Amino acid sequence: MIFVAIGLVSASVALGARPRAEQAAESLSEGVLSWSIGGFVLGAVGLAVAGVGFGFVWMGMRRSFHAKVRTPDGSAGFALTALGVVGFAPKGVALVIVGVLVVVAAVTVEPDTAGGLDGATSALVALPAGPVLASLVGLGFLAYGVFTVFRARYARLDA
Repeated sequence: MIFVAIGLVSASVALGARPRAEQAAESLSEGVLSWSIGGFVLGAVGLAVAGVGFGFVWMGMRRSFHAKVRTPDGSAGFALTALGVVGFAPKGVALVIVGVLVVVAAVTVEPDTAGGLDGATSALVALPAGPVLASLVGLGFLAYGVFTVFRARYARLDA
């Protein structure tokens, strides 16, 4: 259900809202950048977040999430797979964008560049096809939220 909330936050940012989480991420980045090795630490965190994002995209594309769920027969199995693919990829893309923003903040030593998911959505909206892309990412988060309900129902407990 948390991803449903994230999807709604993404939609509100796409419509112009600026949640406080963005300010918290900027303040945290500013604090880290004040350390002598802060740029390195922030850059490493950004790379790690981007790596996790690529991992989610990979999981969606390869459908490796099937290892953690029992796929039911029929339309429920099709829905589970479709929601997994459609949910994992945008979730990963959003995390990659967050990671890139954090790395850019570390390299330019501008904590205002770093941000959370809302900052990533804002960066996405700024692109030429941004509102459409941000909407797709938001829908992907909603799909991932529904997928987690399926995952809870069909989780493999033997692993």
